[in-house]
Amino acid sequence: MERKKSKFLIGIPIYKRPHIVEIQLDYTLNTLIPHIKTKGLDVELLVVGSDEIDTNLVSNFKTIKYFCIPNILSDKFNFLMNYAKDHSFDYLMALGSDDLMPIALFDSVFELVEENGYIASPCQMWMCDTNTSYIYKWMGYTNAQDILKKYGLGAGRIYSKKTIDCLSRQPFGKNKMNSMESNISQELDAFVSSDLELTSFVDANDFLFCLKSDENIWKIFDYSNLSSNIFTLSKKYFDWIPHDTKQKIIKLVKK
Repeated sequence: MERKKSKFLIGIPIYKRPHIVEIQLDYTLNTLIPHIKTKGLDVELLVVGSDEIDTNLVSNFKTIKYFCIPNILSDKFNFLMNYAKDHSFDYLMALGSDDLMPIALFDSVFELVEENGYIASPCQMWMCDTNTSYIYKWMGYTNAQDILKKYGLGAGRIYSKKTIDCLSRQPFGKNKMNSMESNISQELDAFVSSDLELTSFVDANDFLFCLKSDENIWKIFDYSNLSSNIFTLSKKYFDWIPHDTKQKIIKLVKK
């Protein structure tokens, strides 16, 4: 008898910024998901949007499960978590609408969640400022942010079924647009041992890659500047990005 495949949910909250979201969804559907399936996982992509722009964009991608709810970020993340809980998914990976996850980074994070049985997260990323084309390097939370440093980035984090089932119906808080990590960290502290390794460190060429714009909560001053830009760095660090995706990014930042 063929072994039943484990169910893997990728959840992405979106709000407007269609040019950025389209790049993310195209990469996730055509590069990341086919790779995840090679691990014998049954993968579903769930997108939660908030307005007509979101709905019209996602309608171009026939294989995406889509829901439209008010644009409250904590509620969107709660929706993703509860969907995974209610539909008995074995894993949930949360991504931002501007995040591209390298294959090697996914492998590292997935291996870690398999080892510890609870959660695993990236802890470094590149940020491309779409207004200037400059790329910035973020190496992790500071010691002053220990509650965040422990669990790494929310983007690219993978939750196991054990963790999904243990969390409440509102692990990210209610009616919140920021500071959600403090809420879920408190819930995770109740059952995730502090002795476990939860964050994945990778080489710089395998960092999460994020397309940031004026609408983002995270601002330029949250990053350390590399004093370089996408056109000089793309060949050195970003060879994992498919050629067509890279051209769309370059076209975006040239506008």
